[in-house]
Amino acid sequence: MVEITEVAESTPRQSVSYKSTEVTKAVEPNVDLGNLLLEDFDPLDAEQYKSNGGDYLKEVARSNAQFLVNKLWQLPTKRVEDVIVAVLPKPTTILPREKEVPKIKPTTKWQEYAKMKGIQKRKKGRMVWDDESKSWKPAWGYKRANNAEDDWLVEIPDQKDPYRDYYGDMKEAKKERVAKNELQRLRNVARAAGGSEVEGIGMNIEKKSSKQVARQLDRAKHATASLGKYAEKIPKEKPARNTGKKRKFLPNENAIPKEKDKALEIWQRMESKRPKLDIEKAVSSKVRVKKNTAADDDDEDEAPRKKRKRGAGGSGGGTGSSGGKSRKGTKGSKRKDKMHSFNKKKHASHASKNKRT
Repeated sequence: MVEITEVAESTPRQSVSYKSTEVTKAVEPNVDLGNLLLEDFDPLDAEQYKSNGGDYLKEVARSNAQFLVNKLWQLPTKRVEDVIVAVLPKPTTILPREKEVPKIKPTTKWQEYAKMKGIQKRKKGRMVWDDESKSWKPAWGYKRANNAEDDWLVEIPDQKDPYRDYYGDMKEAKKERVAKNELQRLRNVARAAGGSEVEGIGMNIEKKSSKQVARQLDRAKHATASLGKYAEKIPKEKPARNTGKKRKFLPNENAIPKEKDKALEIWQRMESKRPKLDIEKAVSSKVRVKKNTAADDDDEDEAPRKKRKRGAGGSGGGTGSSGGKSRKGTKGSKRKDKMHSFNKKKHASHASKNKRT
């Protein structure tokens, strides 16, 4: 029979090489076990990094992780249920916050009053003893203790109406208490935000703008079962703004075929865009040019006629009233000559523009 030792010696052993857990550093690294942080101050080998950068960086990262794990094995341990864990010390490195420091909440009216009067808040237990059910029940909320609404019989005093619905009165009183608490909460929120009044609460129209009143009226209409479809309208009431559908943006990540179709659609739009000709604007400019040229031609025809008439009237005498008229005629003719030259220049500029177009 072949012995086991002979078989074991005959089979070649698989050589498994594991790296050593001992790590030596030229410069002692800074280790913060509270944050599981290690700072390596050893300089990198430039030649090894150039020759084989990826493997060299992996080796450096592996040695640093091994150094940190060796430090963790030196920490004291404790048992939590069935697991042995290491007790981490307090962190020494100050890390930046992810979010800003929370602001101090402003005090409410009741907190200010309690502080002024020296009232200290005493914490009460939620569960209280209920004498009727002989059990512990919550002091408030669902199935609370000593709830008058759960009684099947209501005691009515002699001076009150026996035919009144006292169960309905209790429900209405509860609704009023809930509404009052909600109003106080909204007022505290408004005070914390810097405002003095909660929008949409109450109808103090004197202190509200027209936009706030219109917004409040629109909210009241939409509070009905038909969402304001059959609500009566006020005379000269304008339709509410910003009540339509909001813009829907496309998702950032989509299927590849959809993205391809979207890109092709945008490309086709860019290719099909051509300079559009505004026909109305072109026709109106052409008509305006024709009117200006016609007016200039009429001025040229009327100018020599007026000159002849003025010349005939001024030849009656050099002095006296006729002479005065002739002087006025000469001044008017000079002005007409200036206007005529200006119209000619204007006509020439219009003609040059027409040629360019």
